Amino acid sequence: MDMEDQLTGVRKMAEAETSLRGRIITITSGKGGVGKSNIALNLSIALAQMGKSVTLFDADTHLANLNILTGNASDHTLADVVFGDKSISELMFDHPTGVKIVSAGSGMNMLAGLEEGVKQHFFQEIYNLCYSDDFILVDTSAGLSETVADFAIRADEVIVITTPEPTAVSDAYALVKILFGMKRRIRFKTLINLVKSEDEAEEVFERFCLVIQHFLQTDTDFLGYLVEDKHVRQAVQKQNPFISAFPNSKASRCIHHIAERMTS
Repeated sequence: MDMEDQLTGVRKMAEAETSLRGRIITITSGKGGVGKSNIALNLSIALAQMGKSVTLFDADTHLANLNILTGNASDHTLADVVFGDKSISELMFDHPTGVKIVSAGSGMNMLAGLEEGVKQHFFQEIYNLCYSDDFILVDTSAGLSETVADFAIRADEVIVITTPEPTAVSDAYALVKILFGMKRRIRFKTLINLVKSEDEAEEVFERFCLVIQHFLQTDTDFLGYLVEDKHVRQAVQKQNPFISAFPNSKASRCIHHIAERMTS
């Protein structure tokens, strides 16, 4: 059995028993500062507003930004599942928007150095959510670590977030290259943040996609874009998601369009 079959074995067995309802989607980026956690939170809310059952994992074990963005401080984290006796359901808190959020905790590379059997037990907890939830979104840390790779290669899809900044695009490509080398059947989708217009977003994506096609002989789908919007920063300062604080803002309209694409 090759590496990819081992990584997907648990999910395949579950699918044989019954049709899984949910999709596990890992959200990541090549570098920090591209708005990844904010997008993950607001996208989860947009999906919940469409009547979907959504769980959002804060797997950014370096910074745990979702605690800041939501104003929530959890007593327990994913580390209690990996190293303790807690289940994921015990860690969830219900955000007023209807999204269930699980905190990671900060300052640790949670899955680094663990035996594969321990990891499989942990991810079985996540796979089990696919029986009841429509979407399980995982907000990882930026760049590549063992924890990021573990979540990415076990996901149904990986959303790579970048901005038009050349270093962000370059780092996003480097991330895709490494993950693709680990699991060739991975499904990548690209989201461009902080653009001035749809034209700029499409231009950045086309360049990014051409590089991936040329050097890796694979593809990435264009999931959408978010325009620069002062309301995003204002919402962060209020510790309130921008889709809730400013529902008619340009950023909110963009995030709704992305959610629609994910459900179509």
